[in-house]
Amino acid sequence: MGKSQRTGPPPDTQLRQQRFGTCFPLLLPSRVVALLLGFGIVFVVIGVVLIVGAASVFEVEVRYDERCCKAFCDEPERRQDYNPCYLNFTVDEDVDPTVYLYYKLESFYANHRQFVRSRDDGQLYGTKDLLPNLLDCEYDRNFAVEGIEKTSFGTYRVGGQYNVLSNVISPCGLIAKAWFNDSFEILRGDEVVALDETEISW
Repeated sequence: MGKSQRTGPPPDTQLRQQRFGTCFPLLLPSRVVALLLGFGIVFVVIGVVLIVGAASVFEVEVRYDERCCKAFCDEPERRQDYNPCYLNFTVDEDVDPTVYLYYKLESFYANHRQFVRSRDDGQLYGTKDLLPNLLDCEYDRNFAVEGIEKTSFGTYRVGGQYNVLSNVISPCGLIAKAWFNDSFEILRGDEVVALDETEISW
């Protein structure tokens, strides 16, 4: 036997009969003005709270990119920096916890296409004996240096040519060169304050 099918009108409910109430507000000038004023007052209150909260934050900014320069500071291709570079500064005011330390970078575009592509997947995968011209790291042409090349035929000195194994930089590319390894230390008098480095990636 086949399944019986129900016939007849649908149940007499608000949903089935589509008898829900509707709302058609009349946008009278007085209502619109009152609504905008209400939202404006709410946003002004929120803005005041945010400004007061931001004004109570104590911040010290120390720029040290030029303070670590050793020679040729105005010539990027010849610039020499102190390595390592130590920089001390004193905060004269009492600072309530929690204290945050962070970098501030300018003109650094980590999502730029040229930056993202400046790496070699084969090198990162572990492929050996890749010549520089086979790597996807064109920027490394600026770092070709004289050195010693060791091969199965012996060890010999090579010049600053680009396409030699001695000039392979591993890992190569802009991503590898953009690794920030600056470290910080906070002292209270002669006491070293312990730093919490967990969950610091925002």
